[in-house]
Amino acid sequence: MAQASQLARYPFVESDYRVADDDGREIEHLLVDGLVFSYWVDHAHRLVLITEIEDADSG
Repeated sequence: MAQASQLARYPFVESDYRVADDDGREIEHLLVDGLVFSYWVDHAHRLVLITEIEDADSG
């Protein structure tokens, strides 16, 4: 999936919005090509963890 690879290469891209999860972690949400990627970035370990991918039109 090209969108996920692009997100992994550029984790500092500004997301569309953030929501804190139950643990207080900021989950970023980014709309790309009709898909909403929910993810968080662990900068210390250089990881981008995608938690969910949703079709933006399935509403």
